[in-house]
Amino acid sequence: MQVALEGMGPIAQKIPLKASQSSMRSLYPFEIRRNALALRIGTDLPKPRKLTVRKPGFSLGSCERMHFTPSGAHLIAVTVNGTHLWEVATGKRILKLAVPSNPTEVTFSCDGAQALVRNEQGQFVRLSLSDGSVLAKFKAKYPWRLDGTPGLGPDNRVLQLAYEGRLLELDGKSGKVLRDLQLEPTGYSGEIYWMPQNECWMVAQRSVDNGRGRSVPCALWRWDRGSASPCRLPGQWDQLTTARVSGGEALLLHHAGEPGRASRGVLERFNISTATTTPIGDAPVSIASTPSLAHDGGAFGVAGDDGPHIDIGGEVLQLPGRAYVQFHPAGDLVGISGRTAFVAPRGDLAKQIPDLHEWRLQRELEGRGYSRLSALGGTMPPRIVVFAREDEWLVQAERIEGRYYVPLAEALLVEARSEQAIKPALAEKHNCSRVGVGIVEPTTNERRSFHGSTLTPPCPGWRSAVAVAFAGDAVDVWPLKPTGATAFVHDCYPVAALAPDIDMASLISAIRKMLVWFKPRRD
Repeated sequence: MQVALEGMGPIAQKIPLKASQSSMRSLYPFEIRRNALALRIGTDLPKPRKLTVRKPGFSLGSCERMHFTPSGAHLIAVTVNGTHLWEVATGKRILKLAVPSNPTEVTFSCDGAQALVRNEQGQFVRLSLSDGSVLAKFKAKYPWRLDGTPGLGPDNRVLQLAYEGRLLELDGKSGKVLRDLQLEPTGYSGEIYWMPQNECWMVAQRSVDNGRGRSVPCALWRWDRGSASPCRLPGQWDQLTTARVSGGEALLLHHAGEPGRASRGVLERFNISTATTTPIGDAPVSIASTPSLAHDGGAFGVAGDDGPHIDIGGEVLQLPGRAYVQFHPAGDLVGISGRTAFVAPRGDLAKQIPDLHEWRLQRELEGRGYSRLSALGGTMPPRIVVFAREDEWLVQAERIEGRYYVPLAEALLVEARSEQAIKPALAEKHNCSRVGVGIVEPTTNERRSFHGSTLTPPCPGWRSAVAVAFAGDAVDVWPLKPTGATAFVHDCYPVAALAPDIDMASLISAIRKMLVWFKPRRD
């Protein structure tokens, strides 16, 4: 990125502050100050197109996870504002469910009449999906951590994996532990399903890292009704995640492939009656979420380390960011959770991908402007720090070294009122920070801790300061708070993300406004 000195257009027209206040009434006071300042300066970034979904699809807003009911008539959406029940046919939110705080696991009875929701603290709520009423509410009476998705079976029995491969049978009304069995002790988390046609439980244990960079293969277990204990099935699977296949007594297995194929995974259909597997296709390796298969077998979705992958008839679509894929159990719909959660026809999904990428990029830029601590990709960009007093600016170029910023070359002293003097000083220090030349060995006081610690200027007497970070896709501007006798601290997150090709006059104007963000220190 290069800062244009001449010939660049000005920043886009500034957003009037009065017009923005109604949208900020729900924010905390310090957030209102921060947003107001950014709006006064202006944020010259592209605006994404509004995500539109063709009916019978619909948008859900921000949604951490979504779960279709077995019949597909409803779905449960877990959001930061609560857990809600939606009607799929109309795309309307029906009611808010009374579930434990911060729910992590959701499962259903086989007939789809009930839902069981659990959080990390071991609190369970069993709900009737007809009206959302609470049928039972209890906490598992077990002293150790619970792992993975529970199973809800006949007679309201609940099966739940626990710490170090324990399998618990719980009373679905009181939470009392009826049985405590030991499975594979290296198993971590996993999923449990009640299969009514075979009248058995299926327990899928995931695997854990053995501390040497390799995972321990784990197992599938079958527990027939009336048997005293579950039976381990032949075979073993590495990094196993599972899901129930709709419309049949089968499981969907997503696991690592053979040795030498560590970067690719395998998706298989496991027939419970015959204990045989049928390959479906290759998929990325991930244990982040359960896979999903379309009701007709023509598409599947898995979560890879680089984001969700959806295979539709051999065409692979990759979604941006952390999102999860759920196919409708009976219809041609697919649900995508995340910051822009939606349900859409399967054939429309490819058209949504560009809008999702654009929307995610915009959120990244806006987020860094108000709350992010780093640039995209996790690498801190170089920056310039401008120290100011009544008639002078001191411009210092810095680069990141470990957790600290260290100065590059010598600081330049310029006249504060002379834009012609400031322009070349900023341009020189910007170029210096980009190429990393003239490194000066830092002293103890000159080491700049990025995460809110003290920043000391090369010499005393400066009243205010601003840090300007040059990332590849935006220019972040940070006001620094005066503290103590001469030092400054990062008191807030960056409050403006400007376009990377911003002209120098507009950048200088933004720096001037940022310099009065905090009350200047008096001599």
